Amino acid sequence: MLGTSAKGIIYLLWLVLGGAILVLTLLSQSVWADGDDAVENDAQLWLPVTLNVPVSSKLTASLEAQPRVGNNITARSQWVLTPGLRYKIRPNVSLGTGYMWLVSWNLANSRLTPPERNSTWEHRIWQEVLLQHDLGEHQQWTLINRSRLEERFIEHVHDPAYRWRQLLRVNRSLGKNKQWYVFVGDEAFINLNSVRHGPQASYGQNRFLTGVGHYLNNSKSVRAEVGYLQQWLISPGNKPDRLNHAVLVTLTINPQQKQPQIHDQNTP
Repeated sequence: MLGTSAKGIIYLLWLVLGGAILVLTLLSQSVWADGDDAVENDAQLWLPVTLNVPVSSKLTASLEAQPRVGNNITARSQWVLTPGLRYKIRPNVSLGTGYMWLVSWNLANSRLTPPERNSTWEHRIWQEVLLQHDLGEHQQWTLINRSRLEERFIEHVHDPAYRWRQLLRVNRSLGKNKQWYVFVGDEAFINLNSVRHGPQASYGQNRFLTGVGHYLNNSKSVRAEVGYLQQWLISPGNKPDRLNHAVLVTLTINPQQKQPQIHDQNTP
């Protein structure tokens, strides 16, 4: 078994790695954005609802439904359904796996689906490691670091596409009772392989999010968040990139929860 100091070093290296990936991501985003003025923009509304049900003291089952509205919030954009399992191996470390079904509808000036098709289905299997650590004298800071691997099976694409996602998020509680909190985070998406008529091996997407959250009851088992999410989609070749500016409204329900626990959303 690893000693306490060794575990601390591994934990620190993981945080440094996650932070380094996100810093490089933001720098590359700035450089690429300066060199390309042809960027499509869209206003969207994302409405994820997540239910986390404890199966045992260490195992939790989850189900998320997430409708999205795009085309300047006038037409349906995507629908996501995500069942999953998370197993806590330490108080602040858990392993997760699950399935995701996603349908994307073709919108005006959208790169989500080819113009000859009205919609595209995608099935995903994912595995992740989630680190959550409270910091500060009164534990008012919460650091979330998630590493996720996805196997994507996209309609009309014969081979599976593999993708790595690295999320770093910070929450800051407000007030003595900690009913309110603010958050900021960033997630990098890296395509690990190239598939014909599908994703190409490269840096493919970035998401930046910020907002405010509130626990809706004294037991802190139900919380809502409202914020802004910027989704930067990188197009291969000479196609224009896309910036989606989304209003993010989330509802998370944790039945039988006696202590506050903050987890990231299983956004696709």
